[in-house]
Amino acid sequence: MGGTSEAYALAEKFAKENYPVISSLAGRTSHPKIPAGRYRIGGFGGIDGLINTIEKENIGLIVDATHPFAETMTDHAWRAARAEKIGYIRFERPLWQAGKEDKWLTVNNIAEAVAAISVNSRCFLAIGRQHVNEFLVRKDVSFVARMVEKPENFVPEANIEIVLGKPENEQEEYDFLVNHHFDCLVCRNSGGSASFPKLEAARKLGLPVIMITRKPLPDVVTLSAEKDVIDLVRTFCQADRVEKHKETNG
Repeated sequence: MGGTSEAYALAEKFAKENYPVISSLAGRTSHPKIPAGRYRIGGFGGIDGLINTIEKENIGLIVDATHPFAETMTDHAWRAARAEKIGYIRFERPLWQAGKEDKWLTVNNIAEAVAAISVNSRCFLAIGRQHVNEFLVRKDVSFVARMVEKPENFVPEANIEIVLGKPENEQEEYDFLVNHHFDCLVCRNSGGSASFPKLEAARKLGLPVIMITRKPLPDVVTLSAEKDVIDLVRTFCQADRVEKHKETNG
């Protein structure tokens, strides 16, 4: 279950070791990066659709390396794995941790983030494109939302500007924050290194950050190191091959 940089790296490693891996991409961008090995694009049609795919493809193990906030997909994946009695591993980046100089306000969800924005402020939304519309009820706030592609079914509003693209480093993030004269930044605690430069730039500027935390995960095996995932998959595949050999040879 992919779409993240970590998932692409895992698919490449598994393909090099000749594991029969299938990567599943949500298909939310028009030109997604293609992973190594076999792949599919698009939703499954709920838990039942995912179960049908598991049975059709004879899947024995799910490695869920989706985005930390792809909560529905993670829920469906571990439920389907449990229903089919197959292995499930959740690979997730460690949470970002606030430093002494950071000005973070941690909230539990989008609604709390919307309410936490100061009155009559200018706000940078770094949350992707799916939840932008939920912030636009704050007519007193001027928003700038940055994303790779414009959101679907987006109706332009007077209080928001959409910026496409992504700065390459901390200096570009710093310049972006300075040039837009923001009063605060809203983002989700996705973890990882790729999106952290904006938080480093915010720290230097003393810019308040409204940080949306993740929901607790189900009681599943969760790993945060690529090596640990690879080692566990190797162990699983070796055990699976031994079992199939026993079945074949009586």
